Amino acid sequence: MGPSGPPGERGTSGPPGPPGTPGLTGLRGEPPSIDTLRRLIQEELGKQLDVKLSYLMSQMQPPAPIKSSQGRPGPPGPAGKDGNDGRPGPPGEPGIPGQMGPEGPQGPMGPKGERGAKGEMGVPGVGQRGEMGPPGIPGVPGEPGYAKDGLPGTPGPQGEPGIPGSNGPQGPPGINGQCDPSQCAYYASLGSRPGSVKGT
Repeated sequence: MGPSGPPGERGTSGPPGPPGTPGLTGLRGEPPSIDTLRRLIQEELGKQLDVKLSYLMSQMQPPAPIKSSQGRPGPPGPAGKDGNDGRPGPPGEPGIPGQMGPEGPQGPMGPKGERGAKGEMGVPGVGQRGEMGPPGIPGVPGEPGYAKDGLPGTPGPQGEPGIPGSNGPQGPPGINGQCDPSQCAYYASLGSRPGSVKGT
């Protein structure tokens, strides 16, 4: 198996992830005490009374100096109007964390990211053996070969004896022999004996 090829180019960036869950709700603040509310109301009323009194004093002209006895106190004046809203109290403590909200919708697809750096060489993969492919196309016939004469082989083992041949035809009669004169008497004596074999 050959080595693994170089890593491919970096793909496009995926879509943004869903928004996160909302944060924990802060603890509920404690309401201001009655003493604090009373003090704030008195301060605000005192400021308003000072403004009104200074305005009335500027509108009044000093009366002529008349010597008279002090009169009786007048009747109580009408009830004043409701004062303005008091100052906001100090912020309360953080409330109790709220429950997790539902998952938000998927955001739009982000822009294409830049090409990343070349990664390190991966571990060689272990492939599975594929199925046998179809037979290939027959190859081109090769050029004729040039053979050299071989060396003589070693002698073979001796063969078994052949089957005896059949009797051959009778040969032609032999030529007449010639007798040596010195031996003719000897051969003649042999021929006269019974059971002798004729010579050729």
